[in-house]
This record gives sequence, structure tokens and C-alpha cells, in this order.
Amino acid sequence: MRSFISIPAGVFRARFWHYVLLTAIGSAIWCFALAGAGWAAGASWESFHESFRFADYAIAAAVVAGIALVGWKLVRMRRRRAIAEPEPETASGYTGPSE
Repeated sequence: MRSFISIPAGVFRARFWHYVLLTAIGSAIWCFALAGAGWAAGASWESFHESFRFADYAIAAAVVAGIALVGWKLVRMRRRRAIAEPEPETASGYTGPSE
């Protein structure tokens, strides 16, 4: 997520130094939190990671489900637009053979 935050910051025209300051603060908090978690886990990291292996699969499933939901909504929206917009007529009023 941190890698892509610059995209909406640019779209919404965030002030550069304000963005840099907040990004630096957020990155510092993130780095210290990860370092603290690694220090707390210590030598038992492997057993901790193995115990929570299901979380990797749950997150992957949630990402796939989210992508599928967005795709489904886009398809549904396009179908609704196609139904709502009448087909353009030609100058003679003839629209061609209907299927």
C-alpha cells in the first residue's frame, strides 16, 4: 500500500513538503513496528509464521474476491449503460437488421 500512495497524492495535488513529512512519519512508524515485532518474535519466528500460515491464504483469497467483485460490478455497470442508451439511428431511420 505504501508503494502506491504517491498516485492518489499526485491526483489530489497534495502539497509536496506536507506529503514528504507525512510519508516520513508513516514510514518511521511502520519500520519501528516491524523491527519491534521481529525483536519480540526472536528465535520463535518460524513457529509463529507456521502457526499463522492460514492468514496468508485468507489474505490471498480476500484479494482475489475483491478483484472479482470489482470486475463483476464493472460488467454489471456496462450492461446497464448499454440497456439505458438506445442504439444510434442512421439518417434514414434504418438501424439495420436486429439480432
